[in-house]
Amino acid sequence: MTDYRLHSIKGWGGMLAELALELTQLPFHVKYYSPEELAADTTLGKLNPRRQVPTLELPDGSVLTESLAICTYLAELAKLADLPGAGAPERARYLRWSTFLVGQIYATFTYADYPERFVDAADGQAQMKARVRGLREAMWRQVEEAAAPRGPWFLGERRSLIDLFVAVMTAWTPRDAWFAEHAPRLSAIARAYRALPEYKKVAARNEG
Repeated sequence: MTDYRLHSIKGWGGMLAELALELTQLPFHVKYYSPEELAADTTLGKLNPRRQVPTLELPDGSVLTESLAICTYLAELAKLADLPGAGAPERARYLRWSTFLVGQIYATFTYADYPERFVDAADGQAQMKARVRGLREAMWRQVEEAAAPRGPWFLGERRSLIDLFVAVMTAWTPRDAWFAEHAPRLSAIARAYRALPEYKKVAARNEG
């Protein structure tokens, strides 16, 4: 195998890794699943026992999972300027907020979208969903406050993978209109990033 193979679902979190691959210009292709196919596919089950996307097969046959790990690995491999390296003045802020976005906010979608995995009673599921969504909005407000006030990117003049995460994740609940009203800095970052040709190519593949 000489290219990278990404396992994903259109419009889901795998889009983060797909966009990172597009930015690196490394050779890759994507296998898209429906949620039903994802649960039943034996090949993915062998690669990733949790059957989660994104799952990335590397050319040497090894497997990489977790969105932040995949994006960071690819950015380091391709020496993208989007990854503030060791010693860069933006490094600490990058590490803090990229981890916060993927480790804290990204995780809320599992709890809010699938409350039945954690709570049996229907009324309890509805309450859990509402509380998790409220927590998510509060955390997005925290990210908004941390964004560089003059932009154009989260860290200021330097673009980073944080902007990639913002562009993709703000399209999810509570969606663009909420961000335009409650998180205008993040909304502006998302609009600017979505204008990039790499984003447009990936977004077009993920439609439908």
